[in-house]
Amino acid sequence: MEYNLTIVKTEHLLPNIVSMLLDITEVSEEILPGQFFQVTCGGDTYLRRPISVCDVTEYEGTKVLRLVLEVKGKGTHLLAEKKVGDVLCVLGPFGRGFNLNDVAKADLIGGGLGVCPLLYLTRALVQKGVETCVFVGFRNQAAIFLTEDFKALGAHVVVSTDDGSFGEAGYAIQVYKNHFTEKPDMLYTCGPQVMMNTVVAFADEQEILYQESREERMGCGFGACLVCACKMQDDSMGHVCKDGPVFGTGMLSVGGKVAHHG
Repeated sequence: MEYNLTIVKTEHLLPNIVSMLLDITEVSEEILPGQFFQVTCGGDTYLRRPISVCDVTEYEGTKVLRLVLEVKGKGTHLLAEKKVGDVLCVLGPFGRGFNLNDVAKADLIGGGLGVCPLLYLTRALVQKGVETCVFVGFRNQAAIFLTEDFKALGAHVVVSTDDGSFGEAGYAIQVYKNHFTEKPDMLYTCGPQVMMNTVVAFADEQEILYQESREERMGCGFGACLVCACKMQDDSMGHVCKDGPVFGTGMLSVGGKVAHHG
């Protein structure tokens, strides 16, 4: 569905990271953790930008969708300039979200911008009474964001930095291994592909069920183009946008490499 959503709050979490709250009072579909929206940037940009759902909550009595974006190219620069009262044209929600069924204990591992879709997932898990532990990793102290939001939801949160400037020193997966004592019912992860490959390898080694949320460039967002094509375990071709962005244990071929990156 296409919606015109009004911005009710914007905030720079970091100089290059912007958070937006959008009024979704008129959105009829259920928005699931792990899904995304295709957002029109404006100006002379053509393609919409896929942005993961960071959270669905309330702000001053209004139900809102939270999107968090990294300001990198022309499109995201245009989005970052939007102000309260501006309207964003969005398509969605799209994609396969996280599965929360039959989970009593969950561990989450996120890195960099990949922590964003894990926030709404954490909210949903905690609301279901799931024992939830979140491991989030960043390059350094200056790159940290959203950690207080995770803590506010009631999850156990472990923060790490690659250079040891804040929290525990090391990559998120390394820190997770240091803390690992008991297998969770599900291991959820989102972040740089190199990090997720390591998480998946550890999960396979320990025979832990996992779900990984892939972040790829997309054209249409619903499987009509080939920009986000990926190789599935059975050697068939899938699409990150409609077969994912969340993939479960063994769904992708080894490494889950994208076959075409348009």
